[in-house]
Amino acid sequence: SALARGGGGEGGATGFFRIRGKFENQCTLAAKRIEERLAMAQKLDVHGYVMVPRNVVGRLIGKGGTNVKMLQRSSGASRIGFDKEAGGRAATQACTLQASDIEAAIGAAKVILEAVPDPGAPLEHKQELQRRREDWGGMVGELRGAERGAEPVADATREMAVEAHRAKFGSVCLNSDQQTKERPSELAAVDFEVWMLQRAVCTPFSRGENETANARR
Repeated sequence: SALARGGGGEGGATGFFRIRGKFENQCTLAAKRIEERLAMAQKLDVHGYVMVPRNVVGRLIGKGGTNVKMLQRSSGASRIGFDKEAGGRAATQACTLQASDIEAAIGAAKVILEAVPDPGAPLEHKQELQRRREDWGGMVGELRGAERGAEPVADATREMAVEAHRAKFGSVCLNSDQQTKERPSELAAVDFEVWMLQRAVCTPFSRGENETANARR
C-alpha cells in the first residue's frame, strides 16, 4: 500500500489517501499520479479579491476564525483571507479568495459582500444601502467619470449601468494570468453585480447619516 497526500481544501487543510494494491511499485506510482493531479488542480484554481471596509474585517473573521470558516462553507470558496492592513488611513482592505473557476469566485465574492452589512445596523443605514444598490444614475456617472462622486446621469437604468461597467473594464481580468495567487483577479471589474455590491458597502456613510442613525438608537 501507499499514501498520497492532497491539499487545498477548506482552510488550506491537507489530507491523505490510502492506496492498496498487490504490488508496492504500482501503489507508489498511483500515489505519485494522484499527488501530481491534485497539485495541478490547485494551480488551476482562480484567485481573486474584493474590497471590504476595514472596520468590519474583525467581524467577518470572527472569534477564532469561526465566521470566515462559515463564509467559506456558504460561499463555496476553498480559501478566504484578508491582506494585511494598509498603513495610514485606508478605509478598505482586500479580501482574497480562491475558487475552482471564475464563476465560483464571482459567486463567493457576492456572498462575502452580502455579509458586510451589520444585521444590527440602524434602519437608516439599511435603507441607504438599498438606495445605493438601485442608484443607477450614480453608478453610470461614476463608471463613465472614472471617479466616485461624478455627476449622476438622469433617467439611467440598470442596463445602462451594466453597459457602462462593460465599457470601463472590458474582459481584461478574464485572462488566466490575472487569476493567480501572485496576480489575483479584481472581481469587481469582472462582474457588475460584484462591483455594485462593493460600491454600496465600501462607500462611507455621510456624517449626517451617522448622526441621524445615532440619534434614533
